[in-house]
Amino acid sequence: MVDIQTVSIAIASAGVLVAAIYYMLTLRYNMKAREMEIARYVTSEYISDQGFQKYAIVMTMAWKDHEDFMAKYGQSNPEMYGKWVSLFFSFEMVGILIKRKLLRLKNYMP
Repeated sequence: MVDIQTVSIAIASAGVLVAAIYYMLTLRYNMKAREMEIARYVTSEYISDQGFQKYAIVMTMAWKDHEDFMAKYGQSNPEMYGKWVSLFFSFEMVGILIKRKLLRLKNYMP
């Protein structure tokens, strides 16, 4: 015959197991939610109308090498400099987040 102490230990063990599984599922959900929030925040810069305009302007730029780029669009031309710096900063931030594994590229690519 099973005594009460054995039954209570089994019930307590089952409770701890259920709590551990619940914690792991909650942690996984929170990590995915955090990833989505980070992705939404970082990509909001170039998903907006201003972001598309900056992207279109930057993609129409033409240069031969770094010196040519800086001469045409560098700090001597503050308007263009600001557009490419803000756009490339957004791209760099996405790259940093992917490299640090705070953002997983496979979740957002078809």
